[in-house]
Amino acid sequence: KMLLLFWASFWVLNGGDKFFNGEYQPIAGEFATSAVIYDMETGEPTARLQPMKTSGGYGVNRDNKMADMFSRIGLPRWLSSVALYATAIMEVGIGLMFLVTLVVAGSKPREEMVTHLHQMSAMVFMMFTAGDILFGERMELWEHCTFLLLVLVSNAYIHKEIGRQY
Repeated sequence: KMLLLFWASFWVLNGGDKFFNGEYQPIAGEFATSAVIYDMETGEPTARLQPMKTSGGYGVNRDNKMADMFSRIGLPRWLSSVALYATAIMEVGIGLMFLVTLVVAGSKPREEMVTHLHQMSAMVFMMFTAGDILFGERMELWEHCTFLLLVLVSNAYIHKEIGRQY
């Protein structure tokens, strides 16, 4: 039950924070981790991707951060906003599904439902990880890989506990 409550809370809060903006502060020092995008034909670097500093009341300004990242790879601002808020809604939805599973199932959650929720969580973390690699976000890469590992471990633990109940 505690793991289902944890994941419900995590996803609702993680998705919900995207609706609150702080300041937008790229880290531009030479010490900062960055990625370089190369032109495939010439082999010359075309853009450097700088990580963002978390600041403000509730983190970075995600609208501007995503717009900056998307503009560096030639995509429009409106697409970054659609991607950001679609992801936020998806995360909140996953959290609510975990919560519904916890409330409806009570002490006996259905194994296949829990498996599907963990699979969705793992897919989202893999998507985040790919984005972190593309945009050179080393800190977020560590965070998302850690959460991906937590999803796998909690899924294995929940399956072990469900097996004991039956």
